[in-house]
Amino acid sequence: MTIGSFPFRYLGVPLHSRKLFYTECKPLIAKVVARVKTWTVRKLSYADRAQLIRSVLQGIQAYWCQIFLLPKKVLREIQTTLRSFLWTGMDTNSRKSPISWDYMCNKKVCGGLNFKEIITWNKAAIAKHFWALALKQDRLWIKWLHVYYIKQADVWTAAIPNRLSWAIKKILEARHLLIDLTTCNQFVYHNKFSIRKCYWFLRGEQPKVEWRRITCNSKASPKAIFITWMMLHGRLNIKTRLYQWGVVKDKHCPICNTADETLEHLFFTCDYSKAIWSRCLQLINVNITSDLATIISTVAKHSRKKHRHHQLLNMLFIECVYHIWIQRNRKVFDDQFLPPLQVIRQIVFAVACRCDCDVTQLIL
Repeated sequence: MTIGSFPFRYLGVPLHSRKLFYTECKPLIAKVVARVKTWTVRKLSYADRAQLIRSVLQGIQAYWCQIFLLPKKVLREIQTTLRSFLWTGMDTNSRKSPISWDYMCNKKVCGGLNFKEIITWNKAAIAKHFWALALKQDRLWIKWLHVYYIKQADVWTAAIPNRLSWAIKKILEARHLLIDLTTCNQFVYHNKFSIRKCYWFLRGEQPKVEWRRITCNSKASPKAIFITWMMLHGRLNIKTRLYQWGVVKDKHCPICNTADETLEHLFFTCDYSKAIWSRCLQLINVNITSDLATIISTVAKHSRKKHRHHQLLNMLFIECVYHIWIQRNRKVFDDQFLPPLQVIRQIVFAVACRCDCDVTQLIL
């Protein structure tokens, strides 16, 4: 019988007594890139890619992150791949990022997209192992550590033996993240350590945005919500922004060509958008005419309420922003766009398809 050597693969991950190197984690990076490549040929919207990142891509690395601390270079490369896929739909690295990845990892009520910041999430997952070690749970590796290394010492204050493997040392070093057992108890739910609670504790508190009710729990289409989310952040590539970067030679509105293309003009004061917005408000007997900040504040205030009129206002606002943006891009790239009446019909249809029957009757 031949004697094996480290590292070797067990349950899909490489095991070693020392720190994992970048080359040993390349299979994880290759797995993420391979999955992205299967989607690059499809015409996916921003919302589609965001959902795939949350539900599929970030789940691939979660298995590795719950076993040991991964090199930061590996995690940053994975985050770069995810960011490039979101904004370009490709697996190649790109610096195109209207909103920083760290900000998109905030909660939705704080203006983010609720992505995982995997470096912090990796630390929270390792902290779970230390919590099990501190409670002396009935596991073979925990009993072995307490018998041969920790013995009668307190795991919160005991010196870390140098002869321990690198992975075990990192588990013991995670105690500074939990501070003490009292702090650790706030991460326990139904006698189980919650990585999610620990993760948000390590992320720290972020201020909530005033317009969070517009995009959170809205029944509008996901792709329309994503474009509205970018508009609320002021990150849509309108001409006033492109002109500052020297990309375009003028900043006139491509639809009316009578004023500078700002967010307020494009979506609410341009004759084209005004006709669409005012007609949508007439459908639910609401009158909102003011500047952009006031309109957003009013819609956000109504979005907090559950009455069907407020629900319709929220959906009509989001769908108006999305469809006006689509027609604006058609004018820029194809030199054609639909008349307001036809756009209104598309908006009403999009809202009606996602509403309950009693709510649909109010706009049909």
